[in-house]
Parts: sequence; structure tokens; C-alpha cells
Amino acid sequence: MKKIKGKNKKSAAVSENWWTRVSREKALGLGFIFFVTLLAFSNIFGNQFVLDDFDFIAHWPLIRDLRNFPRFFVEYIPPDGQPGVYSPLKTLWHALNFQLWGQEVFGYHLVSLFIHGAGIWLVYQIAYELLRRRDVSFWTALVFAVHPAHVEAVTFMTASVDTLGIVFLFASFYSHLRANRREGRVPVFWKGGAAEDENKPAGRRGRESDGVPGRDRAWAICFAGLAVFSHELAISLPLLIVFYERFFTRPRRTWRGLVALVWPFFIIVAGYVLCKWRVLGMINRGGYVAGSFSLTMAVIVKAWAKYLATLVFPFQLSHNPVIAPGIFAFDPSDFNPSAVLAQSLTDRHTLGALAVLGLLALWVLLSWKSRPLIAFGSGWLFISLLPGANIVPSSVYFAERYLYPGSLGFCLVLAAGIVHSFQAASSSNRAWLKGAAAAVAALIVLFYGARTWARNADWKDNRRLYESTVRMNPESAVMHSNLGIVYAQEGEWDLALNAFQTAIALKPDDAHFYFAVAPVYLEKGLPDHAIAAYRKAIVLNPNFAEAYFNLAGVYAQLGDEDEVRGNLNQSMWLFKRQGRVLEAGMLLQHIDSVLQSPPGTGQDILTQGLF
Repeated sequence: MKKIKGKNKKSAAVSENWWTRVSREKALGLGFIFFVTLLAFSNIFGNQFVLDDFDFIAHWPLIRDLRNFPRFFVEYIPPDGQPGVYSPLKTLWHALNFQLWGQEVFGYHLVSLFIHGAGIWLVYQIAYELLRRRDVSFWTALVFAVHPAHVEAVTFMTASVDTLGIVFLFASFYSHLRANRREGRVPVFWKGGAAEDENKPAGRRGRESDGVPGRDRAWAICFAGLAVFSHELAISLPLLIVFYERFFTRPRRTWRGLVALVWPFFIIVAGYVLCKWRVLGMINRGGYVAGSFSLTMAVIVKAWAKYLATLVFPFQLSHNPVIAPGIFAFDPSDFNPSAVLAQSLTDRHTLGALAVLGLLALWVLLSWKSRPLIAFGSGWLFISLLPGANIVPSSVYFAERYLYPGSLGFCLVLAAGIVHSFQAASSSNRAWLKGAAAAVAALIVLFYGARTWARNADWKDNRRLYESTVRMNPESAVMHSNLGIVYAQEGEWDLALNAFQTAIALKPDDAHFYFAVAPVYLEKGLPDHAIAAYRKAIVLNPNFAEAYFNLAGVYAQLGDEDEVRGNLNQSMWLFKRQGRVLEAGMLLQHIDSVLQSPPGTGQDILTQGLF
């Protein structure tokens, strides 16, 4: 028995030594993290274009030719259906990607993993600059690498290019930390010096502060420009630096010194906003919920509580999750108007969200002096979310990909907790405590990695994505309608009809759902139902020019020349009245051909090049 016991001790010691090496040796630790990351995301390479990929990659004429580069800045034309988007450098990254890969999805996924890998490396470096602990840096980067909330930012090809802007944000902040260290300013988390540094040879310790801080400052400003002009979320960077400098460095800067430090970062943000306004004539994307700033902020309070829950308990992930009953992640036209107007400080969903955020704030205040890392991580998270808080309306109130920059704060706090639990277990000299601490840490990483792998499958193609979204949010009429469109594209007419009918049942006053279901009725040999659907769309929206046009096509199939002529003329009149010259011109080309075609063939002519 003693022999076996001795072997167990030896095995445990070897295992502990191996894990100690992995967590404390940079190259070994990062190698392990990248290997685990590749495993967690190994099933993305067969994923097809989804959602905005068609707008920003597959069908965007602007990115087809690199000679359009000047237009990315001054003559920018957003993709169809994407008003209010202005990200010149993101457009450049899309253009470079398109030159490399064209329509080949494998290459885009390869680039997305490279971007995520750069983000992981920078998170490791930032954590080390803040704490000077390789073990905490290792666990921070490992949790960040496989957290399932990052799937949308990595697997979704369009979002992965946005993520490059956040990687530049990380690079800017890392350069700022390096410059601070060279100036002799250190984080408060060091508590008088880092143990790992104290164990280094004196020569190596001396070189830590060597170098020119001005060079790192220049890199920080350069990366800030790349970040802001690549992704709007990066406009939080100046506030992140101010937050860090005022509360978490020593010696602390004076206000004059702080202003001298951060003014270039604010100038970059102001320059971006000015460019966007000059080029697009606006800086917003949409309006406030129900036209009310206060109702919008009530949605945001609940969204922020959901962000926190998503980081801690990433079980129910969705492209368009329910923030509160009747209120979803985006598109206010899809919301339940009664649920929106019923919001107040006293409704139970708002109160619940305020209670969650209030408890976090209390925890931060109580632990500020003893555990300032909690305050830093929490502040970093919510400052990073500010650009998406709809102070300037964007009509997107929650998106998992928006957590990519802020999750650094969460991962840092969680990693510190994991390492603290290891230390507490080791100091107790109880083997079962050590095993329990290791098991909990391993389970967290295994769960996150497995959840990421499963979530990747939801982004396989549009069909699977919308099916998973509808399962998680059966209240969204828009998601049911989008799923119906996908089914129709695949020739699944019964499934499409069911999806559209569900959308209509949820929101019977939306003309677009009737417009979308009409072609399905035609495919099922029910022209009378199609006519009724188009007429219902016109009743709900008398200016629906496309509905008149398609209705003329149905009557062309039936050989009713008077109805064809009347609906085409009405469609033409509406297009001209709405200033839609292109559509009116295309329609004019078709009218004579349709009216002269044999009965039953006019619909084919009508659908060439239009709707």
C-alpha cells in the first residue's frame, strides 16, 4: 500500500510541476493556449457566408478593386441595407481579404483565427503588464481564448474584421502600459513589486525599464488611430486610459499631466466622428426606442445586466436574444410596443437589472482598496460597452460580439480568482482542496471550450443560424420571417409558409411579411392567396411600390391585362414619387414586354432584374 501511495504522490507532483511550467513559462503557456483555441474553433472552416457577410463581402462592389482606396474615406458608399456604417479601414481589410480569398470561405476563417490569436497574445501581455504574474496571464488568456461569447466575433466573418479594430485597441493599451513602465509608473496591483520579477537576475530586472517611452507612446497613438477607424467600439479607448490612469497607477498623474497624455486619443475619436458626419451626413444608425431616450436607456440597463450574465453563465447564446419579454437585441420595429412603453424604474425586469448592476457596484466599492483588480475589471467591461449604449442611437442594444473588448476585464478577474484558489489550496496542505481547485478551473475551461465548439455550429449557414435564433427567441416575428426567406431560397415551401404565417401571427400589421409570403403561395399553386397577400401588404402600406409591381406579375400569369397595366402604372408612379429613379427606369424597360407577352409568361419577365 505504501508503494502505491508513493507512486500517487509522485504522479501528482509530476502533474503539478507540468501545470506549473505551463502556467509560468510564456512560450509553453501560449503554445498550449493556441492549441486549445484551435481545438475549440476547429469546426468553423466549413461555415458558409451568413447575415452581413453577403453585404460586406460577397456583394459589395466597393471592395472589389483596391484602387477604390481613397473612396473608403471620402466617397464612402455603405453596402445596401447598411445605412450609417462608416469604417474606412475596416473596408480596407475587407478589400484585402477579398483580393486574397474571393468567395472562398476557408481563407476568411483562417484570417479570423489569426486575428483572434493576436487578440489572445495581447490579452496575455496586458495581463502580465498589469500584474507581473505569468500564472494569472496564462489563465486570463486561456479563458479569453475559449469563452463562447466570442464566437460571434470570431466565427462570423464580417464581425471578425471588426474584431481587428479591437485587437488594435489592445495593442494601443499595451503600448501605453509599456511606456508607463519605462517612465517608472506601475500599476497599483503590483503592491510594492512583483515576486516573479524579484526572482530574476539583477541584469534582467534592470533591462525592464530600459528603452524610450516616447516610442511606445507613438505606437499607442498609431494603434489607436487604426483601432478607431476600423471599429466604432474602439472609441472607448481614451476613456479606458483615463480610467486606468486616475485610479490604478502610481505615482498618479496630475490632471494637467493626464490631459497632456490623452489629448491625442480624443483628437483621433473627434476626427473619426467628424469624418463620418462629413461623408454620411449623420453619425447615428436609427433612432431611439419609441422616440424616447429614457425608454432606450431602460433597454440598455437590462442589456448590460444580460451582458454580465452572458459572461458568467454563457448557456443561452443567440444572434437575437430576448433582453426582456417583447424586447430583443436589435430592430425596434420587431419589439412589442406595449412591452416597450411599460418600461419604468419600477417594472420588475428593470428592477432586476438594476439590482444585479447595483450588487456588482457594491462589491466593487467594498473591495476597492483590498482587491482593486475587481474594480478595474468591472470598469473596463462597462466602459468598453459605452459605444454600444445607444447614447447616439444605433438600433443595436445587445450583441455578443460587443463583449470582445470588455471581456478582458472579466477574464482578468476570473483568472486572478482561479490562481488565488490554487494558492489557498496549496497553503492548506490538503490534497483534496488542491484537486478540487484544479478540477473547478479545468471544468470552467472545458465547459467554455465545448460551448464554443457547439456555438460555432449555429453559424454553419443562414438556415442553422436562424433556426437556432428562433428556438431561443420564438417571440421575434422578424427572425421567423428571415427563416422563412431561407427556407424559400432552399425550395422548402411548406416550412417557409409555416415560418411566414408564424411571423404574421406575431405581427399582423407588418406589410413586409405579407409581401414575403406571397411568392410561397405562388410556388404552391395558390395565386389567389398570393394576390390576397399582396393586397394586404398594400392596405398596410399604400406606398409599397414593390408590392404593386409583384402583384402585376401575378396577374400577368393569369392573363388579366387590365390588372397588369393598372398595377404597373401605380408602381411606376410610386417609384417616381419616392425618387427611386433606378427602379423606375428598370420598370419602364419591362412594361412593353410584359403587356405584349402571351398569358402566363409575364411573371418571368417581371422578375428579371427587380424584386
